[in-house]
Amino acid sequence: MKEAIASPLPIPRNGESSMRLVCLLLVGGFCLLGCKTSDEKPAPPRSVLELEEKDFTGYASFEVGQDQSSVDTGLTIHQGQALLIQATGTLQTDIGEVGPEGSTVRRSQTTSCMFPGPAYRLLARIGQRVFPVGEELALVAPEDGPLELLINYCESSITGRFSVRVHDTLLEPEVLADSPPLTDNSVLETHTVRVEADTSEWLPTEIQLTKGRKVFITARGTVESGGVNFDANGSKNVKPLSVLPHRRAFRLHGRIAGKVLDLGRETVFLSPANDRLELLINRTDDTHGGFDVEVGLGVVPARGLGSLRPEDFTQHQPISKTPDFRAPAETSFEIEKGTPLLISATGKLFWYSRTFPNSDLTCSYGPAGCCGSTENGPFPFPTERPNALYGRIGEQIFHVGEESILLAPASGKLELFINGVSLYTFADCDIATFTFNCNKYCFTDGSPVICRTRCLPVFGGSFDATVHAP
Repeated sequence: MKEAIASPLPIPRNGESSMRLVCLLLVGGFCLLGCKTSDEKPAPPRSVLELEEKDFTGYASFEVGQDQSSVDTGLTIHQGQALLIQATGTLQTDIGEVGPEGSTVRRSQTTSCMFPGPAYRLLARIGQRVFPVGEELALVAPEDGPLELLINYCESSITGRFSVRVHDTLLEPEVLADSPPLTDNSVLETHTVRVEADTSEWLPTEIQLTKGRKVFITARGTVESGGVNFDANGSKNVKPLSVLPHRRAFRLHGRIAGKVLDLGRETVFLSPANDRLELLINRTDDTHGGFDVEVGLGVVPARGLGSLRPEDFTQHQPISKTPDFRAPAETSFEIEKGTPLLISATGKLFWYSRTFPNSDLTCSYGPAGCCGSTENGPFPFPTERPNALYGRIGEQIFHVGEESILLAPASGKLELFINGVSLYTFADCDIATFTFNCNKYCFTDGSPVICRTRCLPVFGGSFDATVHAP
């Protein structure tokens, strides 16, 4: 390319106004300061997950909390529009002080039936789609609709507020990248870290994560406590004396910029921030052994999970799950670890007490399941939501509820199951020895009622799910 040569400014002749020279000098000065040369290149496109406040023209402010647990922002969002939602503040709740990320504390009175995940977490809804916001969410809107802000709870009292900023207009719309896709499971580099169970301190690693990067976790090895060995999936129960007392004991956890992540033996996640990865075994005082954790760093996809729609997938399978808790419903999908999935479900399970089989007191649950704790109940996964719809790939389980969008935590066949008590295992009702904690709060026609028995329920109904896969 030939180098551009600037022409000299003309010198005014006799009779020409000196104003012309002044104007030309001013124009030339402005060009030297602000005009782009032919050698300058535009900034490369970026993932929506990398967007920051400075990339938007401004924001609208809202408060959601004790006076309004849901807020209609008055903003109409359009499909394909980039959004950045940020939140600060605290709520005072029945489980203590909680920030926008919510809490994993489980109590029978705590309900978070809107969305899978922590109670009291900040959510957003666009049209019929609900998204977890927490402290920050960046996404490309998957559909048109009004934007609503919500808190993930149902019927406990709260005080305090979250202050929320919504950025909805990019300075330069062309800044967004179209690739790589979320289906890209390339691993660009791999690190292995040894995590010992003899400390209650977080282990700082040298693994620097960038916001939005796809991270693949595989943990091997066992820890021992009280003569029992556990892999990185840990115990099915919580232990009050563990480092993280409201999370599954002996399970592997991660932390990035203060955000705790449930890892287990295998998982895939998008890094929530730019920071070093920390690791921890949720140990008790008598825990020994450790895990070798392989951390694979992948691409930063152009879009996150919240931008996915059913039409973005090529495979769709309807599947029905009845309350035969011993038999999972197996799909036809062989899933690769890291593959995005969208699973939606409708339907209800109904139950009544064996003690009063003719009672009118019949409770029903949707796919999100019953709210509250099952720590003392005989459920297959006692720390998970009772009677809810779950998915399983390999040995990794995840809550589906009414809708779940996730990266497959492992490779293998996808199964759906209900986290309930098998009617064939517990044939007789013995209220002296068997308690069913979930029946404290159940719903009839949307209104909470107190179930007056703590005995084995009888179920009917089904959940009808649709699985969308690439």
